[in-house]
Amino acid sequence: MQSLGNLATKDGLVVFAGINASEKDQAAGKNEHLRSFEIKYPPRKKQKTDADEDDLKGQYKPLGKRSLFRPTTAKNETYQRILRLSPSQRRESGSKRIGAVATSLAKQSQVVVFNATSSIPGTDDILTSIDLPERAEANDVDITEPEEATFSVAYCTDYHLYEQTLKYDFSTKKTEKTPKGPRRVVATPDSSEIKARSKFRCLRFLNSENVVALLNLPNKSGAELRVFHLYPTGPAMLMQTKKLPSRIKQASSMDVCALDADSNGNQQFAIAVAGQDISIEVYTTNYQNATDTFSHFASFMTMRDVHPQQMTKLCFSPFHSPARAPDPKPDKDGQPIASNIPHLGPQYIRLASTSYAHTVVVDTFPLSPLEPTNKHSRYVLSNPSDERWMKVAYVFIIAIVVLVSAFLLQAFRTGFADDKAVGAFGFLPANVRKFLDEPAAAAYGKKRVEIVDSATSVMSQAAPTAFGRLQARLSRHSISTSPSASTAAAGAVPSQKALVMSAAPEQMGGVTVDVHPDKDAYLQKDANAKHWHELDEQQKVQWKDRLKKAGEWAEAEGEKVLFGVLFSEYAGMVGQGVADVVREL
Repeated sequence: MQSLGNLATKDGLVVFAGINASEKDQAAGKNEHLRSFEIKYPPRKKQKTDADEDDLKGQYKPLGKRSLFRPTTAKNETYQRILRLSPSQRRESGSKRIGAVATSLAKQSQVVVFNATSSIPGTDDILTSIDLPERAEANDVDITEPEEATFSVAYCTDYHLYEQTLKYDFSTKKTEKTPKGPRRVVATPDSSEIKARSKFRCLRFLNSENVVALLNLPNKSGAELRVFHLYPTGPAMLMQTKKLPSRIKQASSMDVCALDADSNGNQQFAIAVAGQDISIEVYTTNYQNATDTFSHFASFMTMRDVHPQQMTKLCFSPFHSPARAPDPKPDKDGQPIASNIPHLGPQYIRLASTSYAHTVVVDTFPLSPLEPTNKHSRYVLSNPSDERWMKVAYVFIIAIVVLVSAFLLQAFRTGFADDKAVGAFGFLPANVRKFLDEPAAAAYGKKRVEIVDSATSVMSQAAPTAFGRLQARLSRHSISTSPSASTAAAGAVPSQKALVMSAAPEQMGGVTVDVHPDKDAYLQKDANAKHWHELDEQQKVQWKDRLKKAGEWAEAEGEKVLFGVLFSEYAGMVGQGVADVVREL
């Protein structure tokens, strides 16, 4: 048995199954592949009597068998691989359904659509018989009923998707086709540049105008879901694509469960996909009737190791909106009466899966009302508001990851030169860059040095580099570094800015930097300030050591850059006194 479908009856089911005839009958060109059975449920408890125990058990019996495919005299290995029935409908007049079967391993593959209201369909119950192109067979078939007695049949081969609309009169058994033959609505790209093409594996109607298809990508590189919108004529339009997780190299089956719609026609769909890694991915998508659009697929659940071997089929149980109690009648004044009738509570859908290990697993998913306080609310598997929060959380996490990555990039690229930030945070204000640079400097193991600059008032980090920051400071304030600049006290150079390096104790960083607008005025104020050429050799050695530790100067720069600086020991003596007092305390 390769395929199975059932119709509900008052006492049980009528089951259609695809079962090949014996090899002898097949050799004679007779293969009655479509068989029907009647199944009766055990009686309910209130119907039980003192009858024999056997009467309390369920019963089944074969009803008949038929061959709907075209007979052939060639060696016949054809079997009925696919059986699909139109969805049941809740109508006062009852639901009349059709079915479709498709061949496999046939010399000339077929899709046959038949009247399923007959428990033993015959040739007069065939609505249409579709011959497929040579070397092509139907990978999947689905049926929907947009209007009563009007059906849309869709099927897919490896590279194409077809649709056929049928209007069937069940009383006269007459069929009206639109168009006269099936129309091709989708084809995977085919060109000389493409060595391999994606293949259609499964398809399901979401509603009368939209289908979702499962495709396996070439070279076992993955699988994806695609939603197509079907127009009355012409090709279909691709609406969205969902790539399955990378661990799924190929997918074997898919099914869709349409949940109930609200008064505006909005509803949610649950989609289950079986992967080659024996896992089941369950997604949800929300349909907006006003715009005829679907939300992006949201991952609801992943189930791993469902079966011991590869899965062959997935099937959702159909879901029908439960009956609600009528609203109370208006009062005498015509005013509505508030209803205290609670909501019906949670409902359920079930997903059955089969495998090559001859195992069957049924998973149950609880549904909940979209609006718990509204007894007429539609049901959902995943609340759209929760999906939005999940999307916001996902975007927030991505933003954090990007920010952290930018920070790490900044840590490796920041030059720590002349208080100018380079890298990912260069556009930020100086105080923000300073805050972000501190952890970076700590990561490098660099010593923090407090630099006080009256012109900029910026706290920066010292970094041992090939060149210090002194040259940049002199350039920024347009202070000459020529030896003649050091003779300003003798009147050879007009009055200009003074960059003063003052000694400070080790506890305070070693060096402080100050910029004064008038060098002459400062020299009159600080008698201890000296130019570089005025220092003795011992003082020069001491200042070089201080500047190198502070990151202001490097040996490779030479002494020329030091001629534009005033060196003062006054602040150093005051700072040393403060440090000694602190030590004594």
